[in-house]
Amino acid sequence: VAGEKLVIPNGIKVVQKAVVVPSRTVVRVATPPGSKQAPGVSGFVWPTGARVVTQYFTWQHHGIDIAGGSFSTPNYAAKAGVVEKSQCGWNSGYGCVVIIDHGGGVKTLYGHNSKLLVSAGERVEAGQTIGLMGNTGNVRGRTGIHLHFEVLINGARTNPFQFVK
Repeated sequence: VAGEKLVIPNGIKVVQKAVVVPSRTVVRVATPPGSKQAPGVSGFVWPTGARVVTQYFTWQHHGIDIAGGSFSTPNYAAKAGVVEKSQCGWNSGYGCVVIIDHGGGVKTLYGHNSKLLVSAGERVEAGQTIGLMGNTGNVRGRTGIHLHFEVLINGARTNPFQFVK
């Protein structure tokens, strides 16, 4: 049930660190641990500090929406790579969007950010804060403030749950 607390046996407690945005500290967060992996997939971490999935991957919705945060909730690079795009605007409804190229035909997309913290051409590491959760672009209904996360394999949108759990 949404909002229910779970106890995970042998869970790993992560170390907190401050995320600093010029002229202010945003929030204390933790770098996420690696997620469970699909066969042959490595180096992916959960892409945000929130955990509530409000919309799943379908033929009509090409990613997952993750909510449960505020405008100061960090969004993380799910895997190391090079920022291909970091831009605010309409961007096909994604609003403030970041696209990271991980090589080998693998890219990830992070939509609806309230603030972008990386620039095109910048190298990022898995777990690095790249933006803050938001509601920019085409956001409707119950999703509100959230991260829209996609994984593209050779240009084809793929269910992100094959890579993050």
